Amino acid sequence: MIFISYSSKDEEFANNIYDNCNKFNLKVFMAKHSINAGEIWSEKILNNLKKSEIVIYIASNNSLESKNVQNELGGALLTQKTIIPLLIDIEPEELPPWVAEYQAININDIDKLDYKMSQIVKKLKGNKTTIGLVIASITLAILAIVNYYTNKKRS
Repeated sequence: MIFISYSSKDEEFANNIYDNCNKFNLKVFMAKHSINAGEIWSEKILNNLKKSEIVIYIASNNSLESKNVQNELGGALLTQKTIIPLLIDIEPEELPPWVAEYQAININDIDKLDYKMSQIVKKLKGNKTTIGLVIASITLAILAIVNYYTNKKRS
């Protein structure tokens, strides 16, 4: 399962990741879509974080200020999840120290983005494990989202 960690202020971007992952038939947890009325959100988040294999961390100025996002990242680290930081308006050196060692995808670096994504996909192509296929699918979903936002910025 994929867990999307994001600030509610970055919800539009998170929704695009959620929708694209669903197109690849990946099981995704995103608080807005996965928590029903009347459920205790902190329990639901914790349970789904435990079940997840991968955490997509939408790294932004908003998420740096969000206590909930920082708590989710702490939980991901304690349970040794694969964390994929997706930098949308910050640079790698602005990541919290406990997440900075994870290889990030920086959509601010548009010129090198296609190359980075092709390198990730190339490394995962030969990996037939579930986690490899999941990461490859996420990479493709993120690439679709990044292309959308790149075109939006240019117009």
